[in-house]
Amino acid sequence: MVKVLISDDNIHYATHLMNSINEKNNNVRVIGIAQNGLETMQKIKRNDIDIIILDLIMPIFDGYWVLDRIKEYQKLNHSCIVISCDITEAYKIKNNPSIYKILSKNISMKNIVNNINELVTYKEEIARENTIKNKIREELHFLGYNFSHKGTVYLMEAIKFVSLNPDKELENLEKSIYPTISKKYVKSVHNIKCSINRATTQMYYQCEIERLKKYFHFCIDKKPNVKTIINTIINKIY
Repeated sequence: MVKVLISDDNIHYATHLMNSINEKNNNVRVIGIAQNGLETMQKIKRNDIDIIILDLIMPIFDGYWVLDRIKEYQKLNHSCIVISCDITEAYKIKNNPSIYKILSKNISMKNIVNNINELVTYKEEIARENTIKNKIREELHFLGYNFSHKGTVYLMEAIKFVSLNPDKELENLEKSIYPTISKKYVKSVHNIKCSINRATTQMYYQCEIERLKKYFHFCIDKKPNVKTIINTIINKIY
């Protein structure tokens, strides 16, 4: 269940929005309404909030004050839908890490609910990626990869990319996989390839022989190639 907090001093508007949200999606539930910044922060601290619908102009402490204070909550990155009567003024803070989108208060409730559903989908995708990343990290750690080695980081990215894009061809990693990692880290494809190979060589010499043989179903002692590592780990995490 995705938990939503509405922060708006207009109780009639907030109630109408709450009812619209609760009626349209069984997986999304408004857990409360806050009428000022101080009350908003109190509810955030007491509840496991996923999404905040935030009005900028409120009494006591306003929405700007709230945005300054929730930066420390990593879970709330890209989790606020700001609703404002003054879009021009609101767009001055569009780069705040907590803001997902800024909407005009004049748009329909249906439009707002649609944007909330988009944010829910975005959060679900991020959660799925993080779950996959953690599983990959566990497998690489089991094999004894050194996470201070850049090649290990690049390998983890390669495995994650393949797991999220199962249609990608693994026959030629330098054409199908490494260019994406190269672009992200601003490194050459050759650098990515060599770093992964060095990290794998280091892992091979440090990992117990029997562990490697059992993990990769090898009959003899040999260093696994990158394609074998990627395929084996993906098969294990799924």
